[in-house]
Amino acid sequence: MSYEAIDDFLEGLPIDREAERIIVKTYLASAHKRHAAVAPPIARPGL
Repeated sequence: MSYEAIDDFLEGLPIDREAERIIVKTYLASAHKRHAAVAPPIARPGL
């Protein structure tokens, strides 16, 4: 995977099908990293 292929993908230019498959697979596999971590609610005094 080259940076050029990633740049072309992000710019909407045509790229190799295999490169596109790898980019999409990697994006989907790392989706959990783009969400906030689960944490307990913050306790507020007096509530």
